[in-house]
Amino acid sequence: MSGHGIVHRNSKAWSAERDSRLLMKDCPEDAFKSSQEFKADAGKPNPTLLEKGCPKAIAVVQATLDYGNLKYEAHSWKKVPDGVERYDAAARRHRNLRDQGETHDVESWLPHIAHEIINNLFLLEMMIEADPGCQWKTFNPNPPQSHKEKPSDTPQ
Repeated sequence: MSGHGIVHRNSKAWSAERDSRLLMKDCPEDAFKSSQEFKADAGKPNPTLLEKGCPKAIAVVQATLDYGNLKYEAHSWKKVPDGVERYDAAARRHRNLRDQGETHDVESWLPHIAHEIINNLFLLEMMIEADPGCQWKTFNPNPPQSHKEKPSDTPQ
């Protein structure tokens, strides 16, 4: 039994009755009360930052993947020889066309930036696969905060 009123199934507190019901023994009466005061989500990823923050962009990127699935087949990008070099070149081609003012791919009709994002996602996935020991999701827990400071009303 943990110190926060949470009991794990493999603890001694669980026992099975003949009728397959689980009974709790030696547990406080409030052990299973619903309470957010014990919600331990600090340090966990927050997918809503992406999913709720950029839902339209995600939908366009998804449409680009769906187009690629029609043109090729699902996950075929993983089998492309020299994938890192080729997807890097593809991302750069789409970026170059964007830089020249072309917004949409003439073949797919989808935005170049969505193609660029997909190619960069493929690159990132290949990099992670190539170096699984790297701390890919570790970030500085103390980023600069000076941009959040309010300017002083009095000149110094």
